Amino acid sequence: MTPAARPAPALGRMLTDVVGLLAQSLLVFAVAVLMGFRVSLPGALLILGVMVLLGLLVASFSYALALTLRDETAFSSLVNFVTLPLILLSGMLVPLSYAPAWMEAAGAANPLRYAVDAVRALARGDLAAPDVPQAFLVLALLTALTVTWAARGFRRVVP
Repeated sequence: MTPAARPAPALGRMLTDVVGLLAQSLLVFAVAVLMGFRVSLPGALLILGVMVLLGLLVASFSYALALTLRDETAFSSLVNFVTLPLILLSGMLVPLSYAPAWMEAAGAANPLRYAVDAVRALARGDLAAPDVPQAFLVLALLTALTVTWAARGFRRVVP
């Protein structure tokens, strides 16, 4: 038996989730193109990059939280409690520029908002928008933190 790196089991689970997300994203992209959506190849690749980072962030955060709470009911309650405000404060449904000032300020603390703003800019063809590198930076930093948290939690639970 060859020894695996300590975080390998956790990373394997997270990457499995991300591969599934990527496959679904490619299918949605294909349908969108058939329906008339047009985006440049670099724009499409950057959108997929944002999706992959966001997927890894959400997967690692979910695993870390589940391993920390160790209670399925508490986990599902917390996820349901947090999901709606995250979506509303991301500007996904309505741009936050139409929202009250307090809501726009609260949205600035939401990592999902950075992803939404970047994908909107990329879909418009604005590859040089400041939202794009900002989203990659925020998502990469948070993903590194949550992957580390999940790997440590996995190490505690799985001998």
